[in-house]
Amino acid sequence: MKYIRLSYTLAFALLCFTPPAGVHAQVETRGAAMLGTGGGGPAFVRDNDAIHFNPANLLLTDRGDHVVLTLGHTSAFSGGDLFQFNYYNDFFTGGRSLTDADVTEVLDGWFGTTEANEQRYAGLYAEFVPIALTVRGKAWAMGVAVRARSFNSVGVNRGWLDLVLRGAGENRDIPIDGSFASMASTEVSFAYSRRVGRLLVGVAPKVVFGTSYSRGLFTSTASVSDDAVTHDFDYTIRAAGALSRDFFNTFDLFQSDPFSDVSFSNPFGSVAGKGLGVDLGLTYLAKSNVLVSLSLTDLGSVSWDTDAQVVTPANHSFRFEGLELDTGRINDEFDGDVGRYAESVLDSLARDAYDGVNRARDGFSTSLPTALHFGSAWYFGRLTMNMGVSKALNDAPGNLTRKPSFYAGGEYRLGPFPLRAGVRYGGNGALTLGGGIGLRTRVYEFGIAVSASPKSDTMGAGGRYSVALSLVNIHI
Repeated sequence: MKYIRLSYTLAFALLCFTPPAGVHAQVETRGAAMLGTGGGGPAFVRDNDAIHFNPANLLLTDRGDHVVLTLGHTSAFSGGDLFQFNYYNDFFTGGRSLTDADVTEVLDGWFGTTEANEQRYAGLYAEFVPIALTVRGKAWAMGVAVRARSFNSVGVNRGWLDLVLRGAGENRDIPIDGSFASMASTEVSFAYSRRVGRLLVGVAPKVVFGTSYSRGLFTSTASVSDDAVTHDFDYTIRAAGALSRDFFNTFDLFQSDPFSDVSFSNPFGSVAGKGLGVDLGLTYLAKSNVLVSLSLTDLGSVSWDTDAQVVTPANHSFRFEGLELDTGRINDEFDGDVGRYAESVLDSLARDAYDGVNRARDGFSTSLPTALHFGSAWYFGRLTMNMGVSKALNDAPGNLTRKPSFYAGGEYRLGPFPLRAGVRYGGNGALTLGGGIGLRTRVYEFGIAVSASPKSDTMGAGGRYSVALSLVNIHI
């Protein structure tokens, strides 16, 4: 029992490296029409949504309109394979006492085997497009858009839950790893699309103004033996902008109130980094009613220099060999309270191990969440069918996994009301259903869509929940 408190201390030592502002499938935020059909894809995307997903499709229109103005598009996503509620419902409700076999089943099913040492991730993403404009000619189209985005994610392996459920009563080595990422930016995109025979070609270079960034990677092993618990650890945190200034410069785990000096300012405040990116797209008009498309999004990087820092630990090991009771100190300093004495000794040992850090005030560069998309769309009068696949190409903030995700859906226009439905499979989540509705007139268009995983263990693992709203779209 003497190691139980230490078990929670080590678990909290991992989690303390996760900034409270946050909380690797490509970013799940998509336009209302795309989200409503499960994901849409690069062949289905239209109008100003195409600027960021497939700029080749800026030329496509069935209205004969020459100008499209969008005001107030917003979308948000929360989810990931860390959200597996089936294990919580099956094992942690109803006052159930877990056997060792139960604990093994939960850990292996939720996080994979100890040998694999995989992390599970949860993300919270949001974007807002205050204005976007497309102008079309006969064989060309140009667009411009302003977009603000925020990516936040946290990942942990099975070690932290192993430590909490089994405590330190069993001799073993426990890998305790974790990571977090957070990025906020505003970008201005300039898109151009051109028709060459049956091929539509699009390019959308953009200027990225990064306002806040942080990313931490934590690796460690807790070794439990009969005579001691040893925690060997290492981590690297890169931060810039608002989070670096407001959180990492002031947070102190060992104060009585660790957040007393922390004050979070607007993450979209002053510019802390600048970068360039590009979105590319190709669409082939296979038939008059069949499109096949390929797009590459968020190819580029951001250089961070304002309030930029790299934080590493000054120490790399913590060793706890139990308590030696000093009756003199217990009586003189703690009025005979053994619990307060034990807490003081443990906190002192933890401070010596975890409190010291090295800070390098250096700038650094990070990648945008690059992803590849392929899809097709078929048009049959009022009915449109589409399908596609997306795959992240790096582990930048905004990409939770490199596993591909597949989606398929359709839109049926019931008079001025487009009705949308679709499914999404793969990536880092279970089967996800999407649906949406809109209003579509000759001049005005509105759309709203939601998607959710009915169960976090159906055809995959992890819950995904999204919403998208497109308020004002004017077609002239």
